[in-house]
Amino acid sequence: VTGRRHRQGTAAMLAQVMDATIPGQVAIVPGSLTVGATSFSATALFAQAQAGQLLLCGGSPTYSQAFTAQTSFTITNATHGLGTQDLFVQLYDTAGQALDPAGLVTVHPSTFLVTLTFLQAQSGTIILSAPTPTFAASFISQTSLTVANSTHGLGTANLLWQVWDDATPRLLIRPGSVILNSSTLGVTFAFAQAQSGRYVLAAPATMAAV
Repeated sequence: VTGRRHRQGTAAMLAQVMDATIPGQVAIVPGSLTVGATSFSATALFAQAQAGQLLLCGGSPTYSQAFTAQTSFTITNATHGLGTQDLFVQLYDTAGQALDPAGLVTVHPSTFLVTLTFLQAQSGTIILSAPTPTFAASFISQTSLTVANSTHGLGTANLLWQVWDDATPRLLIRPGSVILNSSTLGVTFAFAQAQSGRYVLAAPATMAAV
């Protein structure tokens, strides 16, 4: 997807991929997803032919920070300035290839301190974002959780999503599956075992769904 087509005007984008299942689009992880540093083009590669859509969001408020050969570092609320625990996180390596941040990033629920930890030294860029409008809520011991449109009130199936566990600080996690229903506009999270935590949904007006 060219930068001219998605019109986000930046390489510092949140990016998520959904398949083309109707009415329940399933979140998928491509084999790779790369964003050009100057062209802003987003390229997703799949192991086999795939239909779906790519959600890209480069709108504010957003904070990005490059890092070099780090195994762990922190970003205080005073630095990122987003003032919330309900953050969206995107990681890219130095070549612009997206890295899965699940299991690598924590946020403190009251100080909003963000910590990024790698098993080995890594260079790249972290993007933190608090797009609006947003709906977030905590949940307790769920294996399947459905959030109706009447609950989140965002009025669209083109939603960014993020899930954190219930530890202090909260760890970013990836559910077993995420399904966005294009008919009811509900969202269903499924977990392999009972999970407590907090989910965040967002439908920024500037987001591109391509």
